Amino acid sequence: MNPQKAFKKKDTPHKSYYLGFNKKNDKVNNERTIMKKSGNATDLIPGPSALKFNTFPRIKHIKKESSAPECFFCKEKSEVFECPWCRGVHTCSRHSDVHRKKSKCFPFRLKHFPIKGRGLVASRYIRKGDTVLLDTAALVGPGVITTPVCCSCLAPAKPSNPRFCSKCSLPVCDTTCEESAVHQEECKLLVDNKVRVKIEDYNQPVPLLSFITPYRLLMLKENDQSAWDRVASLKDHLQERVGLVEFDMFQKDVVQFLRRRCFLSSKLTEEEIHRAIGIIMVNSVSLEPRRLFAGPPKGLQGKGIFPIFALLNHSCVSNCKFRIDIQDDGTPLVRVTARRDIEEDEEITVQYYSSLLGTHKRRRRIRSEWYFSCECARCRDKTELGTMVSAVVCEACESGYLLPRNPLDELEDWSCSNCEFFLEVPDLELKIDQLEEDVNLLSSRRDTEKLRRFIDEVSGSILHPNHYLILLAERNLDYIIRKNLINKMATDGSLWSVKPGSSNQNSSFRTVRSNGTCNRDKSDQSEEKIYQIISKILMCDDK
Repeated sequence: MNPQKAFKKKDTPHKSYYLGFNKKNDKVNNERTIMKKSGNATDLIPGPSALKFNTFPRIKHIKKESSAPECFFCKEKSEVFECPWCRGVHTCSRHSDVHRKKSKCFPFRLKHFPIKGRGLVASRYIRKGDTVLLDTAALVGPGVITTPVCCSCLAPAKPSNPRFCSKCSLPVCDTTCEESAVHQEECKLLVDNKVRVKIEDYNQPVPLLSFITPYRLLMLKENDQSAWDRVASLKDHLQERVGLVEFDMFQKDVVQFLRRRCFLSSKLTEEEIHRAIGIIMVNSVSLEPRRLFAGPPKGLQGKGIFPIFALLNHSCVSNCKFRIDIQDDGTPLVRVTARRDIEEDEEITVQYYSSLLGTHKRRRRIRSEWYFSCECARCRDKTELGTMVSAVVCEACESGYLLPRNPLDELEDWSCSNCEFFLEVPDLELKIDQLEEDVNLLSSRRDTEKLRRFIDEVSGSILHPNHYLILLAERNLDYIIRKNLINKMATDGSLWSVKPGSSNQNSSFRTVRSNGTCNRDKSDQSEEKIYQIISKILMCDDK
């Protein structure tokens, strides 16, 4: 029997399956395979014009089982909804403003780490330069150890023209600062308890100003419950601070002042006040612009707490950087941007402390201020990712470099990479500290000749050319040279006699560079060298 005829006679065609494509002469209407969804699987049903195969198993696309959606921040599973803008995370009503601010959805979510505790990870792929977070300060105020500043705007108090609040005698700038809402809490407290503030030395910390910011933080519980909930959940490291010198100092200047002098013992416990101090010490960010040298402060001189930003963990090779902007209403805003591309679920990190310093001092500073020991890739590598920013020339062979045998152990000896010579940590620290004092002294005196001579004598003979003290000296030298050039151009009117864009303009500037103390060629080389080393440390191209 002819198989073709038998096939037609029985009228039982083989099953056909639609595989996502049709023949050229297929019609779209009623010719495509009907796809039926049932449960968690999608069954492919035979279609009349689909490609035919003699035998083909039934195909099912299994969907991944998904758990109940939870809030990206608080992990609540009840009353959560998907963000209608990015559809990347689920959020509850309390934390929708954390995910989206200023018409932008932020690509992060909260995660708990076994050792670190809470931290933020990327909820999607983040490109270099993208804004990761914007966070407004929940609390601002003078530092717990501060020289006289305006209690409202945090500008440094001027000894030449001192102004004080007419009610509480705290330093202020003018009537506007005196009447500002941020100043009213401590003002009322001092007035009610008849406390008067007297400032004698404007260059020394004033103990009586230490209570202001902790008291403002404690008053958030009554004035702003939402801000209080976010700030109160931050770490205070109370147990680690007990027994330190600063703990005893705050016990006298803040705790006893509020509980005894201001009669708040029935309202505030010692633990609550110490915890407020700890939250400020550990999580606050300085609002003062960075300064290369010691001198009178410029700009704001206070602290701010950004509760979401405070959840970011530290890494000496961080993938993000931050800056603080002052909004039109005077409220500080922290902006976090990506240094490099960040993969989904990768932890988002920033640097708590300068990346320019060597591992030994950097880790010590981090542990003393934030009470943890960094163990990032740079801290684990004795060459600091090949930059050698802590390497010291060996005194014995003069060809090798002293590096820590175990960079995570601060008491471990430093051994030579070329011979068997080694130095104990106290001897090495004494050597580095003396050189650091020289750099600070020459930089504060603005002595370019001696600073350049120091670099030439120490670089390569005592310290590795990439040592962080050499980099600091070169950075300071470059700053002083630029400053001298600007001052010379401002005082010498003949430099501006050449019209901009003329052929003699460049030769005029070259004359300034060659005749004055401003050798820009060496300055540019120093700046480029510092940038290359920092870029290598951060593993990014961030110029």
